[in-house]
Amino acid sequence: MALYETLAVLLALTFWKPQLSFYLFILVSPLVGVFQDLGWDARPGWACFLALRAAIGDFALKRQLNVRITLAATIFFVLSAIVLRLNSQQIPGEEARAAWSFFLYFLAGSLFMFAASRFIRSEREAVLSLVFLGLAATEVAIIAVWQGYSIRANDGFERVGSTLINPNFLASFMSVCAITLISGRRLLPSRRWKILIWSVFAIATLALLVSLSRAGLMAFLVGLILIWATKDGKLTLKKTAIVAGISFLVVLSVYTFLRTYRIQQAAAQTGDDIQTHTEIAQSMEDFTRYEAATFSLQQWSEHPLFGIGFETLAAVNYQKNGFYITTHNTILQLLVGTGLVGMFLISYTFKQLWVGLPKDARILFFPIGVSVAVNSLFGDFLGAIEMMGAVAIAYQACKWCACDKQPAITA
Repeated sequence: MALYETLAVLLALTFWKPQLSFYLFILVSPLVGVFQDLGWDARPGWACFLALRAAIGDFALKRQLNVRITLAATIFFVLSAIVLRLNSQQIPGEEARAAWSFFLYFLAGSLFMFAASRFIRSEREAVLSLVFLGLAATEVAIIAVWQGYSIRANDGFERVGSTLINPNFLASFMSVCAITLISGRRLLPSRRWKILIWSVFAIATLALLVSLSRAGLMAFLVGLILIWATKDGKLTLKKTAIVAGISFLVVLSVYTFLRTYRIQQAAAQTGDDIQTHTEIAQSMEDFTRYEAATFSLQQWSEHPLFGIGFETLAAVNYQKNGFYITTHNTILQLLVGTGLVGMFLISYTFKQLWVGLPKDARILFFPIGVSVAVNSLFGDFLGAIEMMGAVAIAYQACKWCACDKQPAITA
């Protein structure tokens, strides 16, 4: 089935059975490899349909929008589109199309986050969303474990990416899903659901380990430490100091161990005599990331207010330095791409979302937020719809852990 036929079916499903469409989107969103094999991706259009259906439900039920968040997000996307349009003329056409694609994916992910706030309007819907997120994590994790087993069975060494293709994206998605499921476990109404969630947590952890991602494992462990630190519903100064110390040691240990392990395993496949070359290759990978980070700050200093255009850094870097690589840092990508104005609007939106959580929900969401932040420091997730979707579900699940029941959406 071609893209437009698929979108037509999804449009009909979304307007006929919006909740079912929403849950299926959660299940399908991490199947990036499947869409790549098909040659087209229905997720951006599908996310737009869900947001439109949610907006129609708001209008029919006369629900109030959060004007501040809506206005800040609208200004951000309009300004980003204008800056990208102006600056994309200075880079090759193929790179400009790639930047627009990232921009549309980020817009689609944001629209899905809005849809999640409308389709998760009861405790039951929060539970079902968590379950479907768990199923999505399971399908990705099973494929990752199978890939890892197949490679090991043939005495090979290769990092696996499962349906997300990139090992770092796999690890980040698994870490966020695992921390979300643990944080939201109190929502689950019966023991059998909790057994399911812990089973998903176990296989997600295994998939994270076979990815050999330093950032993903660090984010996962820091998230677990914070869940322990906040288990009594508060974070004291003493626990904050303990968490900071333990997290620093964990980050340093994981980074050192995985870097050494990956070098040793890669060298073992071709002989110990070239381990030095492997170490040099790993050091060059780290250097190019450092170079991209410093170059991004240089570009931002030249365009501080509005940036150089959403996700155009790699193309500009290649034109000027011959390195086609991004910063692998979501925050730097936003800063250099949208400038101080864009960062202010995004920060303001996040602040409003944080203020919108009850106090107990903030404590629950804090480990998830930190896990996302750690992943974002080592990866660019502006076009990752599946990651944005997982964060949206985590946010709503934490809110319902601390809120009384409200009527489910029926429009």
